[in-house]
Amino acid sequence: MAAIGPQGMTLDSFLAAGTALLVVASGFVTLRFVSDMRIAGRAHADDYLSVAALIFLAACFAMFYKSLQMYAEMAVAVPFPTPAMLRRTSEYAVAVVFLSGFAMWTAKAPVLVLLIRLFGIRPWLRYTCIATLVLTGVALVAGDAWNAATCMPPRSDLGFTPTFLSECTDASSLIGVIVGVIGLVADVVIFVLPLPIVAGLKMPLPQKIGLAFVFLVGLIGIVVSAVSLYYKFQSFSGAVIDVALGMTLFIVESSIILIVGCVPALRAFWIKFVVETAAYLKLMTVISGWSTSSRSTRPQKASQLSEDQVHINQSSHSRSKGWVTLDDQHYAKNSTKDSSQVQLRDFSSH
Repeated sequence: MAAIGPQGMTLDSFLAAGTALLVVASGFVTLRFVSDMRIAGRAHADDYLSVAALIFLAACFAMFYKSLQMYAEMAVAVPFPTPAMLRRTSEYAVAVVFLSGFAMWTAKAPVLVLLIRLFGIRPWLRYTCIATLVLTGVALVAGDAWNAATCMPPRSDLGFTPTFLSECTDASSLIGVIVGVIGLVADVVIFVLPLPIVAGLKMPLPQKIGLAFVFLVGLIGIVVSAVSLYYKFQSFSGAVIDVALGMTLFIVESSIILIVGCVPALRAFWIKFVVETAAYLKLMTVISGWSTSSRSTRPQKASQLSEDQVHINQSSHSRSKGWVTLDDQHYAKNSTKDSSQVQLRDFSSH
């Protein structure tokens, strides 16, 4: 298989990595949608946006793959790429920029809408989320429109001049950088916005651990977004890069932000459909029995000690005034000094 770029990521590797990421993201989105439908009785706006994001991301991945196939064909074309190849390449360039922009926006929109739904009572957070949604959306639409106008294939094959191809490539690379910058800024905003509110919450340790995990995943998403932006900037500057790897990083970035937005619904799904099931309760009972089995020998020893104490008391007081002191087994286990007395016949009379 032909390698794309100097680092040699093959089309098969790209297909495997992208498919795995889409499958994982699809699982999270499905559980999110089902959880809200079963628990809340309806889906929210952020749920529908997550489904739209998954559709755009799948379409973007398919277009990425078609573009990489075209690049591989052009690389081995003899003596040079045909006009039909150049036409499809320019068409793919427009489609890739359009789909990647909307895939990125719809992937981040569910998280921002979810923050509005959860913490919208704070005006500053609500306005920041709305401003982020509007500004990123307008910037992406404007960039896509300019790129489409620049890379629109000419009617005649004679129009595919070196100047046209150069302008189209530069426009696509520039829009890629702009989309990357917008995505990185949006990731940072999404990561920072809930911090002041979460810092003031009082919650049990397991919830704190789960929340820390969510923020850790979000931080990884920011790192991936920054690395993806680096590849886009390298492409814009004219450096030879691994195009397939750069596209893979974009899929990783979008998948991570989709998964982060699904985490609150997944916690509700876990409590409702896993914790409350008979199988889970039975499993917890078995685990609890294992943890307490090691303690069972101690009460048995205490019981045996109590029986021995009875025989000692009987033998030592058999010739007394007819009273025998028996240590109560319940109090013997707890090391108390309480006792019960039982009146017996004077065995000495016999």
